[in-house]
Amino acid sequence: TKFLSNIRDSVRLPHEFPYGSPPNILVFSKNEDSLSLATSLGAKQAGTPQDIIKQINEGVLNPKDFEHVLSTSDCATEILPARSHFRDRFPQRAKGSLGPDLQEMWDKFYYGYCYESTKLADAIGRVQVPLGLLEQPVDDLVENFNTYITHICQHRSITLGPFIQSINVVAPPSPEEFIIRVEDYVPGYKTEDVDSDAEDENEAFGQ
Repeated sequence: TKFLSNIRDSVRLPHEFPYGSPPNILVFSKNEDSLSLATSLGAKQAGTPQDIIKQINEGVLNPKDFEHVLSTSDCATEILPARSHFRDRFPQRAKGSLGPDLQEMWDKFYYGYCYESTKLADAIGRVQVPLGLLEQPVDDLVENFNTYITHICQHRSITLGPFIQSINVVAPPSPEEFIIRVEDYVPGYKTEDVDSDAEDENEAFGQ
């Protein structure tokens, strides 16, 4: 009776590879050391909630310019007026973008691979993620694949059944699609293997 909204998150992969451009990150903090760290790490913008919100309201900053928004714990209450500006990018503890350790948050979102779903219907969404390079070992690609599966499936309770319904793998620019047996990788599917010998024996005895 209730549909999920689009999901958006970032995940560190066990086997990293070059992909896309470095993300623009905004950092909220009232701590001078954290602000200095944010600047040294390469944050596109860093400041106190009061300063950042003022610049947004004055049109100096455009919230859409930032792929990720991080906040140290000391600003948890003061950033609330900015929620409407950032929507699904608004810092949250559950997503790992709000917390005491700025370096840890930075590593996740700067070096992580961001994914975002798009709605095909109320109950159906689509997520496309970068898996790796063709020259990477197959075992590395499999580990990256399983990491994505685990991370994406955390967005919905397993008690509601399997979250992912189908998986296709592509290797651009080739248009060929490789269909993956989703039951082998996604939690929530029930597979019952019947022992044929035992079944034949049961039939013989009329069981």
